[in-house]
Amino acid sequence: MEPNTMDLKPSTAIIDPEAVKARIAELDLKKWWIAEQIRVDRKTVSRWLNGQVKWVKVENLEALAEILELDVNDISLKSEANLKASAADYKKAAELISSKDMKSMVRSTYNWQLLEYVIKTSMTEELPQDLIGALYLDLAQAFFFQNKIKESAEYVDKCLNIARQLDHELLYWDAMAVKAMTETCFGNIKKAIEYYKRCLNEDPESSREWKNLSNLSGALMYAGEFEEALAVSEAKIQDFQSRKDSQVDEISWAISYLANGSHLADCKHYDRAKESYDKAAEFSERARFSKGIHYTKILRANLESQFSPNEALAVTYEAAHKVLRTIQDDHLYYYYGARIYRSLDQFSKARDLLSEAIQMGRHYPIEKGMFLTELMHTEFSAENHAEAESAYRRAKQSFKKSDATTRLALLQDEYRNCKGKNQY
Repeated sequence: MEPNTMDLKPSTAIIDPEAVKARIAELDLKKWWIAEQIRVDRKTVSRWLNGQVKWVKVENLEALAEILELDVNDISLKSEANLKASAADYKKAAELISSKDMKSMVRSTYNWQLLEYVIKTSMTEELPQDLIGALYLDLAQAFFFQNKIKESAEYVDKCLNIARQLDHELLYWDAMAVKAMTETCFGNIKKAIEYYKRCLNEDPESSREWKNLSNLSGALMYAGEFEEALAVSEAKIQDFQSRKDSQVDEISWAISYLANGSHLADCKHYDRAKESYDKAAEFSERARFSKGIHYTKILRANLESQFSPNEALAVTYEAAHKVLRTIQDDHLYYYYGARIYRSLDQFSKARDLLSEAIQMGRHYPIEKGMFLTELMHTEFSAENHAEAESAYRRAKQSFKKSDATTRLALLQDEYRNCKGKNQY
């Protein structure tokens, strides 16, 4: 027989804590005694009264009403409007969002869009200024990792203004690191390196030293200062090794070894680069860090393609890139894929990937210059000399725009080598 749903009562109801507290005071009752009568934990009654728990089992609410000698309707709320977030709720949400745990969760899944919208829905004018500043910084980072660099720069500047007004040193240096990240993307590479070095030397919070080292090594790589980038990257790993295991999470280890492997490869220390990628893969697997797992596969395939090009490397790249595109697409995935295809003389595929990378990185002069440099190599290899010359001129223009003098010198050396191999 089917139950009569019209006779079913809801299993929970919304408690009115203010009405309950007033009646308890009126009757001079003790919370521990009430808990014993209803047969719940004393902490449960406290949570009802301080608003931590809004929904209460109907049988418990009825028992409470009987103890208070009231009708159950006198101690319950009818409208769900009462569940709207209070100022205290917004503040608690903001504190949780700006905590390390929230960002660690987003970092492992790369769902930065989630963080962006959670922050936007939690932002109110009633929040303390220091908390608003922290949320602006988190929003700047969420924008940055979605490649929304202009929006990131806007919110990091808002955070810096608040940090200066409050003389909040820790917030200021956190924001300066993100400011340098945006300057790198805008092609202001010398300014970015200056900011990173200031963070490294002046930030009073020693626990952030490894982040500053990581950022600085990346900026130096973009500038073409490969040996210096490697030295800074290895200093970061030494800093990690000096800390307790609990202070460095496995994703941070994975990211560090990925970057270190790339710096080693740039410096032509290929065996050590492979060892670093192996460690990155190990930490990524342990952390179930999908981006790290598949990005390592691409970097390994790129490294191997320089010595033993084979079709299996292209298969590995395509499978890894397919997964990575569902997590977070990145210009560099296309760049490394193009290098793999060029090693296999699959110039059309290399050209297509570079075309996408150049389009994605069109607002970031140094990356655009890197992609055009690779296109120059591809066109020379394919004996498309006019296209190679065009790519060279465009790459040179990008590096000049960024004042990346070392990158420019490297480009000119590579151009001369390509022309020497391709007499025409």
